[in-house]
Amino acid sequence: MFNKNKMVSKLLVEGMHCNSCAKRIEDALKKNKDIKKVEINLNTKEVLITSTNELDINNIKEIINNLGYSVIDK
Repeated sequence: MFNKNKMVSKLLVEGMHCNSCAKRIEDALKKNKDIKKVEINLNTKEVLITSTNELDINNIKEIINNLGYSVIDK
């Protein structure tokens, strides 16, 4: 999905239970210079990523999986 020259990706992530989980994921993803914003909804288990360029989603999934969470393909 494109929005005002920004790429928005939404992922469903299992295993997030608290704000600490969300913060770990956010901090890891923000190490990518193209990622400008990470929004996490613990209730829906969704991670919304806003970037300036198209992201390698497999790389993003690997980062999240390496933290001990599971990205669910819809």
